Amino acid sequence: MVNTKFKWLAMFLLILGFYSQVSHARDLAEIKADGVLRHIGIPYANFINIYKESDKTLVSGLDVELMQRFAEHLGLRYQFVEATWHNSITLLTGRNASYVNDVVVKGHIQHEIKGDILATGATILPWRKEVVDFSTPYFPSAVWLMARADSTLKPITPSDSIKQDIKTVKGLLKSREVLAMKQTCLDPDLYNLYNTGAKIILPVTERKLNEMIPAILNNDAELTLLDVPDILIALEKWRVKLR
Repeated sequence: MVNTKFKWLAMFLLILGFYSQVSHARDLAEIKADGVLRHIGIPYANFINIYKESDKTLVSGLDVELMQRFAEHLGLRYQFVEATWHNSITLLTGRNASYVNDVVVKGHIQHEIKGDILATGATILPWRKEVVDFSTPYFPSAVWLMARADSTLKPITPSDSIKQDIKTVKGLLKSREVLAMKQTCLDPDLYNLYNTGAKIILPVTERKLNEMIPAILNNDAELTLLDVPDILIALEKWRVKLR
């Protein structure tokens, strides 16, 4: 593991839609009148887990429990709406949005709004703040650079400056293959990784965050960006294969 943080602190948040003019994002009075709080979530780390029990599909995890308690506090029934990193904002606001070449691109096609709140371990990113309202942060995290154990890239010796540590790690990336993922906290544009001379590899098809480590173990790339919650889980499974 290259011991550095590509961003100092990522906060995992609840996100509330605010596009009242699109489809119809319900306000609190309408949600209470309906009697149901629709929680949008993405299966991810231990924030949201989806599993089968007999013929039932069940959900659990930190964000599920938070939203279940919130629904109970409001006197509402709880309903889970499964999403992906690519469609979660669309399900919440009725319009898709993406981050392309340092610019937020908002879609013009109206989609059906299927949830009232997104709670899923979503990182505060500047571009996301342009399209959704965030709650108070409640879970600190970071993005690290992970390597296979056979990589010639060695962990740095941390200094007293996170900024300097980040700069040191970036200086090691020239010509190195780094697996990243657009539209997530692993987006290389967020960290100016293209300027390092690294060979950025993006998944050809949609990939889950927990598939990044198996991908580098399969030699898809030498290194990968990954956030700490998934790193902790990955280290439990493949500690001797990573650094």
